[in-house]
Amino acid sequence: MNEYPKKVLVITKNLMFIPRIESEAGSLAKVKKISSIQNLKDELKDSKIIAALIDLEDSDSTWEPILKELQTTLEYPTLTIAYGPHKNIALMDKAKELGCDHVLAKGAFLTKLRGILKSIV
Repeated sequence: MNEYPKKVLVITKNLMFIPRIESEAGSLAKVKKISSIQNLKDELKDSKIIAALIDLEDSDSTWEPILKELQTTLEYPTLTIAYGPHKNIALMDKAKELGCDHVLAKGAFLTKLRGILKSIV
């Protein structure tokens, strides 16, 4: 069986935050930014998605369809971690209702990301 490259998808339009995520992911997995269903389909070819990181500060019309597509398309479990402003409780609750495994405030997200990824690699 071929071992496909492991990837962490970041569903965001915020390019400024990507280097911090890459730093935390380190050598555990390649980090790829996506912002559409088509981007997701392209990334599913010849790779194993170990986690999807969802920026709740993006419009939910961007991340919600991608999350649903991930949940219905993949034949293996993928960890979903949503992160956003700690003051937006309603948005965090929505991410939980949609089945995200972890929903974290942005500061806690960066602090815990490497440990979470290590637990699944």
